[in-house]
Amino acid sequence: MPMPEAIQYGPRRAGARRPAFESGCGFDETLRRIDAGIAAADLWVIHVIDPQALVKRADFAMLRARQVLFFHPRFMSKLLAANPEAIVEAPLKFVVVEAPDGRVHVHAPEPREDFARHPGLADLGRELGGLCDPIVDSLAAQRAPSLVACQAM
Repeated sequence: MPMPEAIQYGPRRAGARRPAFESGCGFDETLRRIDAGIAAADLWVIHVIDPQALVKRADFAMLRARQVLFFHPRFMSKLLAANPEAIVEAPLKFVVVEAPDGRVHVHAPEPREDFARHPGLADLGRELGGLCDPIVDSLAAQRAPSLVACQAM
């Protein structure tokens, strides 16, 4: 059986619309905190996509990554009542990526920005942003500067 082809990671580039931040936790703990934060906000994890497993099916290899899709029907109801064109913004998504240097990077949703682009949905964006903020805060490196501190929380 041939060895999978390793995917080479390009450099991180400045100026991304949604720059990732470095998690103060390891990969598994980052995912645990995202799941716990989603549950604490009374939101539902809709699906977790495992890109590592997907690329393996095509004989490629990559470091760990997960895409956590989440939302709740009560917000879908508000969204569709206000502006059905905004359905493209749901569900929200966190992306967790393990970098070659072992650091863990998180791409967080920006619902305030995303929903504000749709007439009638700025308030919903602010509400969803307020639910996402504590999850991001629980992961930000400046809040948990070491893996030891992260495990103790």
